[in-house]
Amino acid sequence: EFPPLRNVQTTPDNLPRVGSRFVGRERELELAVAVLSSMRLVTITGPGGVGKTRLAVEAAAQSRPVFPDGIWMVELAGVTDPSRIVHAMASVLKLADQPGRELTDTIFEYLRGHKTLLILDNCEHLLDQVAAIATRLLDVCPAVSVMTTSQETLGLPGEAVVPIAPMNVPSGTASVDTALEFDSVELFVERAKAAAPDFVLDQRNLPAVIDICRRLDGLPLAIELAAARVKALSPVQIAERLADRFRLLTGGSRTALPRQQTLRGAIDWSFELLSTEEKQLLCRLSVFAGSFVLEAAEDITEGTGIDRIEVLDLLANLVSRSLVVAEEIDGEQRFRLLETIRQYSSERLAQGGEAEERRRRHRDWYLGLAERARPQLEGPDGPIWMDRLDREHDNLRAALAWSLETSGETERGLRLAEALWRFWEIRGHLVEGRTQLELFTARSSGDSALRANALTGAAILADHQGDYAASLRFHEESLEVNRRLSNPQAIGFALNNLANAANKAGDRQRARRLYEETLELIRSTGDDRGTAFALINMASTSDDPLEARRFFDESIEITRRTGDGWGAAFALDNFGVIATENGDLELAKEMHDEANAIYERLGDGRGAARALAHLGDVARARGDRSEARRLYQASLAIRNEVGDRLGMAWTLERLAPVAAHPAAAARMLGAANRIRNVIRAPLGTSERIDRERDIAALTEALGPDELAVRMSEGGQLEMDQVMALAASA
Repeated sequence: EFPPLRNVQTTPDNLPRVGSRFVGRERELELAVAVLSSMRLVTITGPGGVGKTRLAVEAAAQSRPVFPDGIWMVELAGVTDPSRIVHAMASVLKLADQPGRELTDTIFEYLRGHKTLLILDNCEHLLDQVAAIATRLLDVCPAVSVMTTSQETLGLPGEAVVPIAPMNVPSGTASVDTALEFDSVELFVERAKAAAPDFVLDQRNLPAVIDICRRLDGLPLAIELAAARVKALSPVQIAERLADRFRLLTGGSRTALPRQQTLRGAIDWSFELLSTEEKQLLCRLSVFAGSFVLEAAEDITEGTGIDRIEVLDLLANLVSRSLVVAEEIDGEQRFRLLETIRQYSSERLAQGGEAEERRRRHRDWYLGLAERARPQLEGPDGPIWMDRLDREHDNLRAALAWSLETSGETERGLRLAEALWRFWEIRGHLVEGRTQLELFTARSSGDSALRANALTGAAILADHQGDYAASLRFHEESLEVNRRLSNPQAIGFALNNLANAANKAGDRQRARRLYEETLELIRSTGDDRGTAFALINMASTSDDPLEARRFFDESIEITRRTGDGWGAAFALDNFGVIATENGDLELAKEMHDEANAIYERLGDGRGAARALAHLGDVARARGDRSEARRLYQASLAIRNEVGDRLGMAWTLERLAPVAAHPAAAARMLGAANRIRNVIRAPLGTSERIDRERDIAALTEALGPDELAVRMSEGGQLEMDQVMALAASA
């Protein structure tokens, strides 16, 4: 996938959209903006809770003109394994693992040449590793700048440090006007008005407000937590409770403790002000990774003290107390915990003995979501379900990780992985999906249809990666499992998949033998649909056009007799390809047209995209480049809509040779290369032959130097720019 399109009005970024006003910090903000314009490595330092992240976001937002190619913020607070830093970076940049290549190299290659700011947020627990990554990044990507937030500096040469001290606090007595000149008081009043619009700072509550700011050491997070309570408590009551809480935490020696413990005191205090039900809910919400929807929160947190009907009101209370963030994403209301609050709440959950139960419920909820989504992914609502799984990907990963790490949970984790493999395939998460499937199938005990299906998923993802040996191995293992289960239909399915893999790997003779075995077995079971598919596969490996036509005729007769519309479309589309190869273009067009009509009626976008591209192949074979362009463009638009990245690369590679100008063709091939590199899906054997032919033609038209330049330009295009290029091909 690609970052958002850049135009003259906007700079692409993933900076959080903060609703509240940025208060104070004028000097620090001015300094941060100034050094960002002149220095390539900037570190914002200060104690926990002092507002480093908020200052970084504000400074970056004001520096957008300096970084026209984007500003990307990588949250590292939740990264405990140093080796996962680059994965967090890749996730933000939407880059995928590439087999046989360091992910760091993929990131650096992508960033090289871009005038970009990368923000590494909350990295004090990973200083050595972040310093090493930043050093190399700045060395190999001369246009990139790095800003980090940390309680300590990285200690690197050329590092500009912007230190942030706690907000200034009035000492002794002060008037209202004088007190408001101090950032801490201004922040308290600003956030108090947000919680209770009728709040007014006056001489009666001023001493308590000053006391609160002073006792919280001017730490913005603690002050905001305190101010959020004015809806229920007066400043005097807040100050009284705050005093009790700090004495409990410091054991009477408050000044001797580090500031982090002062921040924990503020969080403890805020937590203790919650009702019993609010405390329970906050702790249970800590099982979520990233954001979540209300329905998930209701199902996962209800029970033992919280009725389902109470969750919405309790969640709203936590939002109003700034302990949970509410945000709208793609028109959907979602919630998330700030990372500091999530970690604190997770500890409390473990102390209460509920962690395993809630994490199991979390896993089961996302297992249910994945299993509901699976049959919908290739139907008319496929793009909607794909987007939903995308938004929940962090939670799905957390559910898989817990299932893998927890004794007795492997089988349900395998169910989740098996339900997700088609999503991983379509959205291009090939390495991640295959890795998960391999891990769970390796740890799963015994033979089961579930394990056989998961092995099939691993095989198909490996096939897309060009790892035909692994694909054959997984399919063979799936076949062995099904043979031991003695399910003839499942055996036939596995035989057919193995034959497909052998055919893709170039072993046509083995494929033919396996297809014959498949057909014989499936016929014996009376499975009409399986028989129809086996027949069309037999046709695809036949060297005799008459024999191939007999296989097709029988296949299409079965699908029409049984009312299998999708099967009929599949048979028509595949035999249309055979007809094109045999030079019968009229027959090919007729079959692809009929297949496309059926796919459109069924709402199968990917099927329609395939049929349209095959119609483009027919038009191209006829010499009608204009019609071929139109059909490929229509196919590409559908692929883009459903998020089928591999399909987009495949269609761009067909569109390029019929582009109106060689330079545009070269750019499209460069864009296709980038998609394949991102999702790690190399060209297949036949595709490499086509590519070599296209490159030879473009070399002749443009010359090798200009061809290289144009392909490089295509590889730098954002996705919207790729679509615009294709539309004007």
